Amino acid sequence: MQTKSQPIIYMSKQTKNQRLSVIADLLRTHEVTDQAMLLELLRERNISITQGTLSTYLAELGATKGVRPGSFKPCYQLPLIPQADAVTTQPTGLISPTVGFRSYALSGQMLVIRTEPGFAQSIATILDSSSSLLSLGSVAGYDTIIVALAEEATDGEVIDWLHRIIPESILAIGQGRRS
Repeated sequence: MQTKSQPIIYMSKQTKNQRLSVIADLLRTHEVTDQAMLLELLRERNISITQGTLSTYLAELGATKGVRPGSFKPCYQLPLIPQADAVTTQPTGLISPTVGFRSYALSGQMLVIRTEPGFAQSIATILDSSSSLLSLGSVAGYDTIIVALAEEATDGEVIDWLHRIIPESILAIGQGRRS
């Protein structure tokens, strides 16, 4: 029995791929700064999902937070190179998320990476997805990433790995010194 406080909402059921496609389109066309904003945009399109499901969908799309060209606020963006199982293969028109790299330093079994404001999370996601045995994992703030390194990782191996993942780090040669 339906009460006045709980209106009946008729909503067509979308397939997962349709929902993923709508989310990808919204990320390409809007500066989505948080999941609450994205959930509201989806509700405007009669798509109702939980925040947990949205988090899963964002991960499946490879979405990360970064700063778009001409903007100074972090917003969700899709990867430049879509993942093999991603819904869309359309280019996003966004710059490489590693372009926000500034510098790095090695200290003990820790790599500290400085980024432009808003780029740390997207760069840390790229580092973590490389599945390197050199890295145990990373923690990202707004403009700093701390990477825990494996005990057997040598400076040369870490620097080579960093250059492969973040081409801009080659310009920081000499800045990555052991403390």
